[in-house]
Amino acid sequence: MLPLQVPGGPELLIVLLIWGVMALLPIVVVLIGLYLLYKIRKDVASMSRSLQRIADTQAAPSSGTGPAGSASTG
Repeated sequence: MLPLQVPGGPELLIVLLIWGVMALLPIVVVLIGLYLLYKIRKDVASMSRSLQRIADTQAAPSSGTGPAGSASTG
């Protein structure tokens, strides 16, 4: 007659599977953190380029057309 619980049977496989997932969890967290840092760095660089472009546009001398560049004759 077979015992109801076979040592090393499916229960051990489930325990090892859960243990393996828990052991890989810190590695997954580190990889997700590195990916998010990469994305943040890329977004900050894009924002920096946009702000620099805006600053360069505002610092350029006006061409003499429009209200800011027209001479007053009055």
